[in-house]
Amino acid sequence: MTVVSTSETIDQPFANEFVAAVRARFHDSGLLRDGMEWAAGGVQPPDAAVILYRDRPGGPSLGRR
Repeated sequence: MTVVSTSETIDQPFANEFVAAVRARFHDSGLLRDGMEWAAGGVQPPDAAVILYRDRPGGPSLGRR
């Protein structure tokens, strides 16, 4: 899936598609270590997506923006 936005800010539909694509890649990736868990994903207006994950079951939430 290719997701593109031409705006200076990301709109909600674009953000939702982007987060869904990252989540799918996270679950399908063979490069991730065993035990990593998706925690959450969303948009931080006006121009950032935030992805939260755990590096081990029950571990602290870590994030990438």
